[in-house]
Amino acid sequence: MAGAILAVMPQPPKPDAAILARVRKRLADRIELTGISISRLASRSGVAKTTIYRLLRKDDEGDVYLGTLANLAAVLLIDVHELLDPLPDEGGQDAEG
Repeated sequence: MAGAILAVMPQPPKPDAAILARVRKRLADRIELTGISISRLASRSGVAKTTIYRLLRKDDEGDVYLGTLANLAAVLLIDVHELLDPLPDEGGQDAEG
């Protein structure tokens, strides 16, 4: 394979910080509202506890997969869009004024 050219796969774009903050807040709010423990949420959703803790950390800007959010949302009895849609004060459709 002398002289072979290696293809470099482009990195996927990092999620927008505002979207991550929104997901983080809504996820934490829903966990608190339902009173579910992280262990139980992990068990029921199939998402590792470490992943859930990472999603809740403010200093983490790692990748977030839609399937992961969908699994968590299903256990928390919400639609995944509720985690992702803009808040009213972020210029979303529900914004007043």
